[in-house]
Amino acid sequence: MTAAVGLLPDWNSFVRRAVVLGLLFASGLGATGHLRAAVALTLGAAVAIVGALWLSDLVARFGALQAPAGPGFNWKFAATGLLRYGFAGLILWGTVRTFPEEIPWLLLGTSVAVLAAVWQAVVDR
Repeated sequence: MTAAVGLLPDWNSFVRRAVVLGLLFASGLGATGHLRAAVALTLGAAVAIVGALWLSDLVARFGALQAPAGPGFNWKFAATGLLRYGFAGLILWGTVRTFPEEIPWLLLGTSVAVLAAVWQAVVDR
C-alpha cells in the first residue's frame, strides 16, 4: 500500500477510525438490545473496510503498472479481484437474506468507511 502514498490517505489512521466508528455504532445498538441490527451493522462495516483496503491495493497495483507490462493478460490478478468482490457480495447477500429487516443498519455499516474518510479529512484539514 505504500506505492500510492501520495494519492491515498494514511491507511492506518483510516482503518483505525473506521473500526472505532463501527464499534461505537454496534456497541450503541447492542446496548439498546438491538443485537440483530448490531450484527448487520458490523458485517456491513467489515465489508466496507476490507473493500476500501482492497481498492487501495488495486490503486497501488495500477500505480506499479506504469512501467511497461509484459505481454498477455494477468489472470491471477483478475481472478483474485473476482474472488474478493464475490466473497464481499456473498457476505452482503447472506446478511440481507438472514436479517431482511435490518437492511438500514447494514447500509449504515457499509457507509462507515465513508464516514471515517470524512472524519479524517476534517481532522487533517
